[in-house]
Parts: sequence; C-alpha cells; structure tokens
Amino acid sequence: MGCCCSVDEAMLRSERGATNPKEPHTEWSARMLADIGTDVHAVSRDFPRMQVRLRDPDEDTSNHNDTTSPTAPHSNPKQRHARVLQNVVAIAALCGERDTIGNQVQQWLDSAMASNAPLLDQPDASPVFRQMQADTSMIAVVAPSNEPADESNATTLRAACKTFRILEYLVQGIVFYPVQRLAHLLWFPWSTRITDFEWHSFVCTRPQFPEHIYVIHRQVSRNYVEKKDISSTPAFEFEWDLVIAIKSTTGDFDDAQINMRRVTVRTGGSAAEGCFGASQDAQLMQDRIDQLTQRVMDSFHVEVEKKK
Repeated sequence: MGCCCSVDEAMLRSERGATNPKEPHTEWSARMLADIGTDVHAVSRDFPRMQVRLRDPDEDTSNHNDTTSPTAPHSNPKQRHARVLQNVVAIAALCGERDTIGNQVQQWLDSAMASNAPLLDQPDASPVFRQMQADTSMIAVVAPSNEPADESNATTLRAACKTFRILEYLVQGIVFYPVQRLAHLLWFPWSTRITDFEWHSFVCTRPQFPEHIYVIHRQVSRNYVEKKDISSTPAFEFEWDLVIAIKSTTGDFDDAQINMRRVTVRTGGSAAEGCFGASQDAQLMQDRIDQLTQRVMDSFHVEVEKKK
C-alpha cells in the first residue's frame, strides 16, 4: 500500500509559528556579571564541590597530568580539603599570585595539617574554605556599620586579588543566565524541558591570547522526551561552552561567549528515515527535526548531526 496518512497542516503551521514564552535573555552576559558577589557564600559553598581542571579543554590531554582533577568523594576528608586548597594555589600561580596569595593559602594549609586542626576532620569543605578566606587576604568584607566584618554578617564579599576573581566565575550560579538564554533559543512547543547531565570546568591561558585568563564551563544537555512521545518527538543533545575571558593583568571581566560545540538528534530509526507519509508520527518527527536544524543553524551556525 502507498503512503496515505498525512499530518494536519494546520497543526504544523501552529507549531512553526508558536510564540516562545521564555524570556530572550539577550543581555545574559551583563546579568551574569551583575550577579557576581551578590551571594556572599557562593565561592566557599560551591568551589569545593566543583570539578575544576587547570588546563585548556581543547588541548590534547593524552600525556597531560591533570593535577587539579577532583579527589574521590570517599577519600579522607583531610585529603579532600587539601586538594581543594591546592587547587586554589594552582590558580593563584596561573594568575601570577603564587608568591602572595598562593603562599598564604599554602601556609594556612600546612599549618592546619601540622596542628591536626579539628576543622579538617569534617566532611564538608565549605567551613574549611571560609576559614581560609578569613585568615588570608583573598577577600574584603563589607558588613553593616558598627558591626565586625566577617562572612557571617557580610552584605558583600569583594575580591581582593585576581585569584578570588577567578573563583567567583567557578560557582554553580555563573551558568544560570547562559542556560536561560539557551533555553529560549532551543525552545519548541514540543520540547519545553532541557536537563543538564554533564558539567566540567576549566581554568587556562592560551598562548595566542596572552592578555587573557579563561574560565570555561563545558556542559552537555538534553531535551526530555516522554516515552509516549518518542516516535514523534526528536530527542536531541547539545554540548556547549560558556567561555569567560578575564584580563590577565587585573583579573577583571573582559568578555563572555556561549559557544555551541555540537548538536546531535536521534531520528527515530527507520520510521523517521523512510517514507515520511507512512505515518503521522514519522511526518511529525521529520518536520520537528527540520525545525531544530533550522533553529540551530540560525542561532549558532552549527550543522545538526543526525543519528538513528
């Protein structure tokens, strides 16, 4: 029998012309920058939990000793805390502050380890990090008038060194506005929920741009498709970078970009690659893949890779 079923053209036109309800967030970079420092506990809470690597994510790592990869979660608490603070020392060296901030952090760690400080025995690294901040010259605390200035009552924490400025870009909230921007660009009536399932963070310099230090967040995200819709709704995955350029001389923000690295869509196998008139689901799948392909090209100038 020939192909006899067809999708309701009115429905297809409705999908293609649907109004995007999500805020565009075209000023995502400015909003991201304005948000830095508003959460006074962000660095001490988030940085110890982040998987930060001190290298360029695009360089060949086959012979690379990644000294800042995270310590195993079940390792000794002292080892974990030491690794977190050694990461800070490594970032200080990258910023040209090894002899100042780096030495302060290393000396604080050595002293705490030598005295077997009880603080190092607790599993949460955040209190350790907060105490280290308080005992070094990494930050300046702004507190209410006539009150002692410490992180417990701080209204603002200000970076007092390039090292801490880098750490401020290595917190979970830094990707909030970029993610909102992507959620707008990749919204479709048939795809309203995107989940992140892989996230790596990097700090590096690039020889071709000596004026910058880079903080790079690389994420892999997927749209969520319910099982009942899998025959007509494309499941797509995309890998993207948030690349933040920081002035190497001052540690000040210079630029931020969202770079789409790849977009892969599952075509649904033979049902989606054969005669699309054979079923309404197959036609709907193809039309939605076409919508995705056009949107990705228009927004990111990237070709969508199709897989069965």
